[in-house]
Amino acid sequence: MFMHFMGWFPVFFIFWSNALQRSHAGNKVNINELIQITAPK
Repeated sequence: MFMHFMGWFPVFFIFWSNALQRSHAGNKVNINELIQITAPK
């Protein structure tokens, strides 16, 4: 599970960075969304 997360981390990091650039005021919201996306269902 940990290795799977690390494998996808760069992809989500790029997605998260793009989201931060679009909306700096929603940093905490974007972080929460990132956690929900990366969290195992």
